[in-house]
Amino acid sequence: MPTLMTRAKPSPPTPVVGARFSCQLVYTSLCAGVIALPILAATGCGRPPALQKDDQSQTGAKSDPWEIAARRLRKDTDLVTCKSVIGTLNHELSAGEKAERPPILSPQAEEALAAIFPLNPGDREELRGGAYSPQDAYYLAECLYLSDAARSLAFPGLKAEQQADLAFAWVCRQVYLEPWLIGPITTSSNDEVFQRGNAVVTGTALPPTYVLRRGYGSALERMYVFLALVQQMGLDGCLVGPPDAAKLTAGYLAIAPDESIQTGAPRGPFWAVGVRIEADNKPDIKLYDPWRGEAFPATFSKLKTDSSAYKNWFEDRAAVSGVSSEDIRGAHVFLTASVNALSPRMAMLDRKLKDAVDAKLVIDPAVMRDRFSDPKPAFWNPPNDRNAYPRTARMFLPVDQGGAADRTDPNGRAVYDQYRAALLPPPDRVIPPELLRNEAISVTFKEHLGKLAWNQYILAFIAPPPTPREQIQRGQFQDASRTLVVRQDEFNNSLLRIRNTPDAEKKIRDWTDQANEVYRSFTGAASAKSAIDELWRMPGAGLILDRAIGEVGQAEAALLIALCRHEQAERTQARLEHAAAADRDRLRSAAIEAWTIAAREWSGYREQYASAHASRPALRDHVKSLAERAGRLAHQQ
Repeated sequence: MPTLMTRAKPSPPTPVVGARFSCQLVYTSLCAGVIALPILAATGCGRPPALQKDDQSQTGAKSDPWEIAARRLRKDTDLVTCKSVIGTLNHELSAGEKAERPPILSPQAEEALAAIFPLNPGDREELRGGAYSPQDAYYLAECLYLSDAARSLAFPGLKAEQQADLAFAWVCRQVYLEPWLIGPITTSSNDEVFQRGNAVVTGTALPPTYVLRRGYGSALERMYVFLALVQQMGLDGCLVGPPDAAKLTAGYLAIAPDESIQTGAPRGPFWAVGVRIEADNKPDIKLYDPWRGEAFPATFSKLKTDSSAYKNWFEDRAAVSGVSSEDIRGAHVFLTASVNALSPRMAMLDRKLKDAVDAKLVIDPAVMRDRFSDPKPAFWNPPNDRNAYPRTARMFLPVDQGGAADRTDPNGRAVYDQYRAALLPPPDRVIPPELLRNEAISVTFKEHLGKLAWNQYILAFIAPPPTPREQIQRGQFQDASRTLVVRQDEFNNSLLRIRNTPDAEKKIRDWTDQANEVYRSFTGAASAKSAIDELWRMPGAGLILDRAIGEVGQAEAALLIALCRHEQAERTQARLEHAAAADRDRLRSAAIEAWTIAAREWSGYREQYASAHASRPALRDHVKSLAERAGRLAHQQ
């Protein structure tokens, strides 16, 4: 693996202020109609910042636009910066006379590409332009995100198979299994829909970085994240499934009679993700089961040759994917890639920015295919599947985020909006139970309180970027730790304020009664708005908001701190397992210490916040698995 450059780490975000002191500020923002802006900022919404003064030479003459782009991406790699860089490049390259411009895909080259890589009309439109598209900005940001993750996992001397093992384990830690069903929405004829209770729902497969920011997803979404990660490691990823995999939509899920999600067949296009490796001096594939969270017991060629030798592994109760030893004999290998990775303009961006960012932006499908052994695999990109890996970002993001979801489908934005809502704790976790269950309390008041609590949560964990979870995933552990300790202290102070305020419960009840009267008589008139403004300036407002968000915020901060410590321990453990003999004693002591710290954090989280995620059994089981690994390795080095 080539040596990866070290990119400057961003400064830690400004700590969020305590609930008592921010209540009026948050309320004012809500009244101004900007409650959704922090979420949008987390995914890159907003006007690109103006060109920095240092992007021009001291003499006032303009620099090479490619040098300006490289300079900016050395400092920041978030989506907002990538959008601004792409916009500036387009402007400067169209106006400049001497700057080298990206080539345009010729009709002949387009047809040659389509003969290898299936393209629908939208894909072709995305590839044809000479100017960089909004989707190019998203794709660039995704590559930079995953290149940081790859860099944090890398160290010298690893073989391709060992790199892939580390990558797959990381994906399974960062994305716990909980398929995301959305609905009810009006779906297109190409979506697989299911009747679940009284609602129509459909499965989804989202872009890799959006899955990572959410922290959970389906087995297929784990595959997507893995493919994006190994691309940045310089490895060739692939998908493995039945010969007719292209006929199944990416969002396909099978629902059992009890309305649970069936993981057994038929359950989606693929049942394994893999990486091309060299075995016995010839190309082979290392396979991974994303449901089971581990590698298959042998390489693809060995399983094809003698799958019966591994019958016990396939029949193990842990093999919930439903794949059998018989399935492996007829399995096919499929390749895939982001459509944006195929364009000539992206090849130029890769060449111009390589020294600055060292992210792998371009894929040549013919070259990639030829590196695999015969029979050569086909590329997977079913034309009518909006959840297919090559176009998932374009079809998920609405136009104002750089995609085309709401341009091609009237309901396209609904998926994106439901995703944003899924990042927030449910109402029953932020609205105090005594208010939630009390039918005499104004619904408007409940909703208003919930939005204020959500805004506090957004400021702490979702926006502005980089978020604590993103910092952990990029390997920026010190930045994440500093941020999360501040967050944890602020939310702890929220709860302390309630405990240390004389007659706090009475003040909350009195204020709630008054608030309920104000909201019930709210008419929208200026005097009514003034009464609400005055209401939220009273001390009781801060106390009830402290109660609404304190425990939820504390729990999330504790979860992410434990995950951060766990990832640090995993890095030390990997170095120990691949260390030379002379370094093992030192690394063994460091690993024991790191795992002891991680185990302590997991133990504290599980003891203090067991009820915080009681409604999320998948998260509970995931935390249990990580905690058990940390405890085991802390004592068995």
